[in-house]
Amino acid sequence: MKVGIVSPQLGQQATKENVLQTAMIAENEGIDSLWVGERLLWPLNPQTPSP
Repeated sequence: MKVGIVSPQLGQQATKENVLQTAMIAENEGIDSLWVGERLLWPLNPQTPSP
């Protein structure tokens, strides 16, 4: 079985330190894949903050 995890790159947890730490832990633990999200659209005048 292969195991993958998601990078904390969106929301309040999306700090440079958290992303780097997650990637390093994944590599050290032999995780098979590290998944990232992608947001293609960004509102010019958002009515509510992004989570």
